[in-house]
Amino acid sequence: LVNATCLEEGNTALLVCEGYGRPIPNYEFLKNNRIVSDERITQNGNTLEITGIQQTDEGVYSCQSYNDVGGVTQTSPSVSDSRDLQYCSAPSVSVMSSDESNTFTEGSDAVLICIASGTAIASIVWSVA
Repeated sequence: LVNATCLEEGNTALLVCEGYGRPIPNYEFLKNNRIVSDERITQNGNTLEITGIQQTDEGVYSCQSYNDVGGVTQTSPSVSDSRDLQYCSAPSVSVMSSDESNTFTEGSDAVLICIASGTAIASIVWSVA
């Protein structure tokens, strides 16, 4: 599977599973140990495409390859055949002040409050324009 960890809303994710065997293997994708089933998620051979990413797409995806001889064939990467996909959203920031009119007189104290939401918020930096 291709390593994809952060899924942004509305984007598309592609997961690719490589299996080896003779005869050529078939592939099955699982999400949280259940067969993937959603109209926005399509499988074409060894590739799983998730379109219009939503928060519900978050989870652990894995793949299995098998052929007519039976059993699971070797999957790549050989160490792990699963990826933890996390939903990420852009940060949203709003600033509030201690004065509803946002008007302060020179020399007076002002209290500004920054409220940030979203996933993976790294830091908040204040600056004066």
